[in-house]
Amino acid sequence: MSTHTDSTYKETISHGELAFPIKLYHTILKKKQHDLYLHWHAEMEIIYIAHGFGTFQIDNAPLDVCEGDILFIKKGALHSGTGSTLGCECYTLVFNLSFLQNQTFDVVESTYLMPLSKEVLMFPLRISPDDLGYAAILDCIKNMILLFETKPCAFELIVKGNLLSLFGLLFQNNHIITLKQPPLINKKLTAIKAVIAYIHEHYDQKISIKTLASISGYSDYHFIRFFQDETGMKCTDYMNHVRLSKAHHLLQQSDKSITEIAFDCGYENLSYFCKKYKNHYGMTPASSRRHS
Repeated sequence: MSTHTDSTYKETISHGELAFPIKLYHTILKKKQHDLYLHWHAEMEIIYIAHGFGTFQIDNAPLDVCEGDILFIKKGALHSGTGSTLGCECYTLVFNLSFLQNQTFDVVESTYLMPLSKEVLMFPLRISPDDLGYAAILDCIKNMILLFETKPCAFELIVKGNLLSLFGLLFQNNHIITLKQPPLINKKLTAIKAVIAYIHEHYDQKISIKTLASISGYSDYHFIRFFQDETGMKCTDYMNHVRLSKAHHLLQQSDKSITEIAFDCGYENLSYFCKKYKNHYGMTPASSRRHS
C-alpha cells in the first residue's frame, strides 16, 4: 500500500471510487522497512494480519502484532507499520463510515453508526484469535477479501452487507467501547504532526534537530527521545526514510540523474545517499532504476 501525503502527512489518495468508497490493499511489510510509513487519513482501516509478525505505531503507542490479529485504526490516527524478520502479510480495508450511513436515520443509524461516526462509541484497537466471536468476525473479513479479489456479480452489495455484519458481531460480543467523555486533544500527537509536516515540506533541505525541537516545543535533548517514543523511529531514521521514499519515486518516474535526485532529496554526499539507499531497498539506485 503506497502512501501519498500532503504537507500535514494526511494521505491524499482516494480509496475506491466515488460510488463505492472502499478499497482492499494487500501489503507485505518487510524487516526494517516501514512500507506502511507514518500517515493519517479521514477514513478508518481494518487490518488483518494474515501471516508473520510486525509492529505498528498507532498515535503514540507501539503495538506488536502476530498472525491472526485484526486491527481497527480509527479515522485521523497517525500510524505506520513494519515487519519482523519473517515479514508481515496484511490485508487492509480502508473506508469512510459514511459509506454505510443513510439519510433515513433509522435505528441502525441512530443507535450504532452515528455514535461510531461521532466517536461516542469506539472500535477496539485489536481483536485476537482468543477473543469472543473471533471466528465469525474473521469470516466476514475473509469473505470481503475474496469478494474484492474475484469481483462476482453484485459483489459491492455483499461487501457492504459483510461490513454491517462485522459491526454487528463487534456489538454482540461486547468489543465496542463506550466513552464516558469526549477524548482529550492529544498535545503530543499535535506536536508530532507538526514536526512530520515540516520534514515533508523541507526534506530537500538541511533540517536540524534544533529546528524540529523548536516546532515541537521541546528542548533539543528531550525532543530526540520524544520523537522516538511517539513514532517508534529515531528522528534521523525517519528523515532518511522520507528522503529515500522521495528518491525511489524519482528514480522510477523521472529522467533525472542519480546525482540530481540525491541533491533534490536533501543528500549533499552522493556516496552516502547510495549507501543509505542500498541499505533500505536492498539494491543500488542504478539497479533500482533498471528494475523499474
